Amino acid sequence: MNSRLVIFLLFAAMVLIGVVAFPFMPNTVPIHYGPDGMPNSFGPRWIAAFSVPLNSIFRTALFLFAPRIARLIRRKQSAFAYEDIRNTLRRWCMAYLAFMLLTQVVLVMGVFGYYGEPMRILTCGVSILIITFGNEMGRLRWRSIFGMRVAWLIKNQAAWILAPRQAGRIFFICGAVLLLSAVLLPMQFSRHIMMISISMAIIFSLISSYAIAQRTPQKI
Repeated sequence: MNSRLVIFLLFAAMVLIGVVAFPFMPNTVPIHYGPDGMPNSFGPRWIAAFSVPLNSIFRTALFLFAPRIARLIRRKQSAFAYEDIRNTLRRWCMAYLAFMLLTQVVLVMGVFGYYGEPMRILTCGVSILIITFGNEMGRLRWRSIFGMRVAWLIKNQAAWILAPRQAGRIFFICGAVLLLSAVLLPMQFSRHIMMISISMAIIFSLISSYAIAQRTPQKI
């Protein structure tokens, strides 16, 4: 299926959920939830109905158009290689919008009194987002404005090719561990595993990239 169509359908689904649910919502609704899955902040109903679509359209536009804007400002087309990462950015957008659709579902379910298990659904969404991010990291091109823009990689093309692939594997594994924990373990364990998984993915990716840069000859 065409990626643009998928992006449009995901966004349309968020808007549709908000439009359908809005008339049935009370004036004051839960808009934020604590680690235990229970609401800890309340606000007007339009936030629960439409804040997710509004945030999603802004961030999606940022994803899709930021490289093009940066290329115009910097006037170095080869440094950004927008065409090379176009499909990767679209796949990231689809994963992000799918996660935001789950967020919209969780918010609306909370308005009508369904707590706890929706947080498990949201945790599964986070894990799938991490897995998708890891799967796409190895596709990024040298000096892309996305990816591992650290000093020891940005000037080393050979290391840049190897490091994101290794980091992608790390993110994929951490995302898979989080997904299993969300499915199999009580939520009080899963939320801790989420923080640990994300932290470990970032830390080990940086350590791995530095080690790769040190042992890989620099090629400009």
